[in-house]
Amino acid sequence: MKKEEKRDLSVDWRLIGAVFAVAIVVRLVYLVEFSSSMFFESLFGDARFYDLWAENILDGSIFPETALYRTPLYSYFLALFYGVSGSSRFFVGIIQAIVGSMSCILVYMIARRYFAEKVALVAGLICALYGIFIYFDATLSPISLTAFLSLCCLYWLSGIDAKSGLRTYLVAGIFLGLASINSQTVMLFAVFVLVWILIRFKATLSTQLTRWAVFLCGMAIVILPVTAHNLSKSGTPTLIASNAFINVFAGNNIQADGITSTIPGNDPEIMRDYDRARSLAGSTTRKELSPFGVCSFYRNEAIAFVKTHPTDALSLTARRIYLLLNGTERLAEESLELRREDSTIMSVLIWEKLISFPAGLLVPLFLAGLVATFRNRRKLILLYCFLVSLAIVPALTFVNSGIRTPVMYVAIMFASAGIFEFISIATKKKRTAWAAPVIVGAIALVIANVNLVETKSSAARDYERIASSLVISGDYGEAEKFYRKGLEIEPDSPDLLNGVGEIYMQAKVYQEAEKKFRRALMSKPDHFAALKNLASIHQQRQQPEALRASLANLLKYYPSSQWGLLHMAEYFIGIQENDSAYVYYDRLVKMHPQNPEGRFGLGNAALKTGRPEQARDIYEDMVQQFPEEPEIHLNLGLAYAQLEKYHLAEEEFTTTLYYDSTNTFALYNLGRIFEVAGDTAMATSMFLRILTIDPEFYEDPESILKIFLEHSEEAELPGRK
Repeated sequence: MKKEEKRDLSVDWRLIGAVFAVAIVVRLVYLVEFSSSMFFESLFGDARFYDLWAENILDGSIFPETALYRTPLYSYFLALFYGVSGSSRFFVGIIQAIVGSMSCILVYMIARRYFAEKVALVAGLICALYGIFIYFDATLSPISLTAFLSLCCLYWLSGIDAKSGLRTYLVAGIFLGLASINSQTVMLFAVFVLVWILIRFKATLSTQLTRWAVFLCGMAIVILPVTAHNLSKSGTPTLIASNAFINVFAGNNIQADGITSTIPGNDPEIMRDYDRARSLAGSTTRKELSPFGVCSFYRNEAIAFVKTHPTDALSLTARRIYLLLNGTERLAEESLELRREDSTIMSVLIWEKLISFPAGLLVPLFLAGLVATFRNRRKLILLYCFLVSLAIVPALTFVNSGIRTPVMYVAIMFASAGIFEFISIATKKKRTAWAAPVIVGAIALVIANVNLVETKSSAARDYERIASSLVISGDYGEAEKFYRKGLEIEPDSPDLLNGVGEIYMQAKVYQEAEKKFRRALMSKPDHFAALKNLASIHQQRQQPEALRASLANLLKYYPSSQWGLLHMAEYFIGIQENDSAYVYYDRLVKMHPQNPEGRFGLGNAALKTGRPEQARDIYEDMVQQFPEEPEIHLNLGLAYAQLEKYHLAEEEFTTTLYYDSTNTFALYNLGRIFEVAGDTAMATSMFLRILTIDPEFYEDPESILKIFLEHSEEAELPGRK
């Protein structure tokens, strides 16, 4: 132990400087390359989500108005450096390059506490040159910050000995708390740390419990303010963010592939948008759920999948474990193919030929290093805890390069130990106990470099996302070019075909747009966007029968779709089949009780089908939520009129005119009420005002005007159109 303490105190700053210099230079060179790429300004997925959140913080929305759906720290990190730099993504890239380089130093500093100096140095240099680390350090992603904060926690824990003071436990807890509010995947490490504290050092129970309490107190200092915010906004004690079990369900459902976060029948934005996640949960349970209730719903759905599809669940777990050990770098939302084309750094540091470099080499070396160092297992327990705790979450959800990154920092320490183990065997300095690391390494080399999982061309997917971002900015010409580039790679991609169709639809070239949407549906019959766009085409071309058929097809695949139910109901209103409209509005409101368009439509259909009491109840509730919406007051007035409560109807029509003085329907119905009450002068005034606003409101405006001019109080008014 004395030897180790002396080595810790005599840090060679030249080696630290060398690791940092290599790391920062490579990262800055890549950042410059990346900043000139078409991908640098095209944000989508998580990057766009965090960018918008950071901008909202700078605009004054410092604290969200709702309970947190995603972990918050990275958004505030971005907002801080956006505020300093005028929202410069390049400046953020520089800061993250520094953070990533510091992570490489931490790997070196931690590794030298467990392995020889040369092993630690090589581990630090591998991290400095590891392509996927460099990639994430340049992108708007919380991954780099999560890795850094997790390694800070590990650094403080690795320096603990029997004589360490409580301050060390407190600081380690604070860093793990910060890492947790940046990514909940690291929280499980806390449980392993508590076990490690118990078995690592012999001490009295009260001493161990005190260490536990201080470590947990450090975490609580960071996490409890987030929990308090969630409690104040939702009334439920969500610890950090409510999407934790949504991720579990995203990795455990009938459509899950083990790589991407997939919710059956929904687009990926549900993983970022709480309203969409709540809507899906609410439409299934037909209840209004709190954030905690939403979280519980997805947890139960994941458990139900495992129970009802045990073979599929087991197969998915095996697939995810394989993906953890496989060397191919798989990104959740982007591709490395186009990055390699744009960057010399990426093309040199990440490639796939006979092997998947570098992970295809590092994973076998890591496993060989684990075997070779197993004799020191008691000393290495903390590193084992880190590896296992951070590998459990992806093994239970989904595996991609991003979620695997924090694990790889520590795996590289063992990989470096594996390198020197093989050097010792090759130079015959080590003649015994060589079989186990060699056999394990050879088997792992095959697993890491044989690709058993087919994935779609991520390059085509990248083109589609760039095109989508160009559509948002209104540059349809450039967007079409990127869609077509993607189609050259994947000619039957439903996303790309749908994108080109949307360009045609925007240009009102409806026939060509329809062809693209139908081709997309040939590739993927349940493609939601193509189904929706095809229905929109029929609506714009005023093809009622085709519209009805396309909406029915959409609802066949997505029976709870708000858009589909609403438009089907509106279709029936348009052809005056009010009973059918009522049925669809009723379904919509039962599945999505907070949908205002559905509630308004249901009330309107209730009026048209002789259900004035239901209409009254709906609009009395809505007027509390939307007190300045004239159409709600108008329809509430109509409900009162049907119930012969004319004084209440008069109040509502008058309120309608207060918010919209040109509302001819309110004027007409108010005139009718005055007419029934015998106040002909006021009725005539209302009817004349209608003529000044809309001369074609009545079927025979000339006749009505003649009656007014003759002051014929006894004459009946012609009907309105």
